[in-house]
Amino acid sequence: MDNYVRLVQYYETDKMGIVHHSNYIRWFEEARIFCMEKLGFSYKEMEDRGVMLPVTEVSSKYKSSTKYGDKVKIEVRVEKISSAILEFSYVIKDFTSEEVRVLGSSKHCFVDLDFKLVNIKKIMPDFYEKCRNSYN
Repeated sequence: MDNYVRLVQYYETDKMGIVHHSNYIRWFEEARIFCMEKLGFSYKEMEDRGVMLPVTEVSSKYKSSTKYGDKVKIEVRVEKISSAILEFSYVIKDFTSEEVRVLGSSKHCFVDLDFKLVNIKKIMPDFYEKCRNSYN
């Protein structure tokens, strides 16, 4: 899968001149949306089909600092899918040096527009199979 690439913006940094840790969680979301679009399913399409993906868990491990003007690439992949859960992994690296900046993961559940759990295998079998095939 292609990597999601982005340039660090000034407003994402703190007084120390490094990216504030909360921004990495936003970057995970950007990369996740990118990944899903590469699989052929946008968040909008999923919501139009009555399915949402709220975050149930997110974690990050900071390995080195990222600064304003740095270019990073985010390796994102589906780690696991079941009828109720979808998990992603993220590796944020410096675009040029490949130095690992952050390791992360997120876990999501499938719900309908009333926030009731749904079985994605039944509602969107095409999405389920595409995700399952992306890591097998």
